[in-house]
Amino acid sequence: GGKDSHMTIASRVSSSTLQQRKLKLQQQLETALRGHSEDAKERCEWLLFNGFVVTKTTHDDVRSFTANFKEPSLVLFREIDDVNTIKCPTDVRDQAYVEIPTSVMNTTSISGSSDTKHSTSNLPGKGDLVAIDAEFVCVQAEESRITSAGSKEITSQPRNSLARLSIIDCRSNIVLVDDFVFQREQVSDYLTRFSGIRESDLDPNTSPHHLVTMQEAYLKVRLLMDR
Repeated sequence: GGKDSHMTIASRVSSSTLQQRKLKLQQQLETALRGHSEDAKERCEWLLFNGFVVTKTTHDDVRSFTANFKEPSLVLFREIDDVNTIKCPTDVRDQAYVEIPTSVMNTTSISGSSDTKHSTSNLPGKGDLVAIDAEFVCVQAEESRITSAGSKEITSQPRNSLARLSIIDCRSNIVLVDDFVFQREQVSDYLTRFSGIRESDLDPNTSPHHLVTMQEAYLKVRLLMDR
């Protein structure tokens, strides 16, 4: 396993806006807990936070990390007056920012196709524009049921995964990245009618494209964003 990672994220939110968000979140919590007995509350039911949407979830779902997309994380929030005066423990501050090397632009294809070799001496920097296009495949289909009233009720939202990443340098129209992304999860729908992607495009044994891991694709985006 790799080393533990730490990241500090600061957001400039006014006190009035923060207070409004707190009130809205409190209302969502009260709604989620309303109607439950004190005995149920004492059993410490788990709540799922998705933005300002608060829904109940099961104990088994919380403790299950068998799905590849789930990773246990600990998030701490605190209000500060000035983002420039953030004080973190030394060990966290030292690891809060990791410089991405330009070598991440040169990747070896999983499918055995030709490797990408980009000149890293003239990558876009601050103020430069790049054009980004992404295609996705579905790794979890939508689940729904028909209610007694005959209407459709969605019980589980679909989940998509990055399958192709293309980036162009707007200064020269040079293609910086055109990678297909290998999927670790089983694909339920390649969304070919929208993405143009077929099963063979993401198969290491048959793909004629430059096929990379999800991590390699995201590192390229992170490198360009940091610049």
